[in-house]
Amino acid sequence: MAPNLNRLRLVDSRHLSLDELRPLKALRGVVDVGIGLGSDRKNRAARELLRLPGSYGHLEFPIPAEGDRNLKIALN
Repeated sequence: MAPNLNRLRLVDSRHLSLDELRPLKALRGVVDVGIGLGSDRKNRAARELLRLPGSYGHLEFPIPAEGDRNLKIALN
């Protein structure tokens, strides 16, 4: 499954379930994800399931030492 994939974006993906995301756990070459499932609860569950680096809604993985906080988004 996509061995050269290193970035993954699933934006505004409210329709996806955690079971549908489960195969993504095998993507260990991914260095950055952006996943938005429409709610903090689903984003937090996806972060715990996948444990891939990146953003899950406004949550991050790995979790910063000071815990969850809002991401700062820079507009270019």
